Amino acid sequence: MYLFVAEPFIPVEFSAGAYRFGHSMVRESYDYNRYFGPGPGCITPATLDFLFSLTGPAKCRSARDAVTASVPLPAIAIIDWRRFFNVGEIPQRNASRRINARLAPRMHRLPGEKLPDDVTSLPLRNLRRGRALGLPSGQALAAEYDLPVLDPSRIAASGPDGEAAARHGFIHDTPLWYYVLKEAELMADGKHLGPLGSRIVAEVIIGLLEGDDRSFLSQRRDWKPELPCATPNDFRLADMLRFLERRAPIIDPLG
Repeated sequence: MYLFVAEPFIPVEFSAGAYRFGHSMVRESYDYNRYFGPGPGCITPATLDFLFSLTGPAKCRSARDAVTASVPLPAIAIIDWRRFFNVGEIPQRNASRRINARLAPRMHRLPGEKLPDDVTSLPLRNLRRGRALGLPSGQALAAEYDLPVLDPSRIAASGPDGEAAARHGFIHDTPLWYYVLKEAELMADGKHLGPLGSRIVAEVIIGLLEGDDRSFLSQRRDWKPELPCATPNDFRLADMLRFLERRAPIIDPLG
């Protein structure tokens, strides 16, 4: 179902609900490159705190970043995509977490500036934002789209978070963000979004591309991927990274 309007826009069901599914996929730490990771010879583990100190707002960075404050990102901190995708001789080491309602511990204690009410939990912030914006429940949207609706008993029986949702009355009128996570967990084993989450995310992204007359999709309606790919007619991000690697190989900044 597409909603055509004069100008493309991003609905709050997407920005404050469904598209936040990625929060559950974030790991506590990463094998980021040969300098930052858990392996021998690394300088320090690539924890969320460390990565945030490199890329977060300047006011949230620690004093240890004074040496590199004059550059956006030091060369030693360039990500090694070979550790995230199967694009080279290094085995993939950073599989994302599955989509479910169990976020990494650090996501419950965000670094940086606190909100006035001292809330540092990302899940709680997401839930509060959804309520403040008046988002419909996951069940209401699923029914509106004529999609399968999660059985409240399945949510309640799905672990500690399900028990908490039942205690607070969230298994019948489930907050949209939480519902999208549970839908992926219970209907897709956390490997991809469920019917409602995937519909919201896909339709908004495609709608934005369709509505922007400067987008590649609008400029070349019949375009198909042209670069080489490992599987014919199935071009993926790993294929793009392999293509870029051949033209700009990863160079170790410290030799």
